Amino acid sequence: MEFASAWDALSATYARDKEIIAQSVKQVLPKRRQLQVLMSHLDSQLHFARGRVLPAALASLTVLLSDPLTITLATRIACGALAFDALAKFIEDNEHQLHAEAIAIAAASIATSNRIDIAQIVVLEER
Repeated sequence: MEFASAWDALSATYARDKEIIAQSVKQVLPKRRQLQVLMSHLDSQLHFARGRVLPAALASLTVLLSDPLTITLATRIACGALAFDALAKFIEDNEHQLHAEAIAIAAASIATSNRIDIAQIVVLEER
């Protein structure tokens, strides 16, 4: 809980500074339990305050993609942060890394999202 509160303070203060956010996520990257908590919290924020946390989500996604072991977390964040055309490109670019769990996470994340652009899902489906 304290870790999520610290993330809230960091992302509120430096929301537009992708470099600071990326550095913070890089420091947490080897600490898998903390990384899981952080990304779950970020995913939750994407559902309710997407506009506010979008820069932090994009910076986090860049860091996650640097480690192949975080593809499931990256997929979850990508589903909440990226427009559907960008999400389709993400899936295409990472198709060899996406395993069954990551694909299931993507489906569940999209199904439970409250995205205002959900009508644009056809872009994803057509690819």
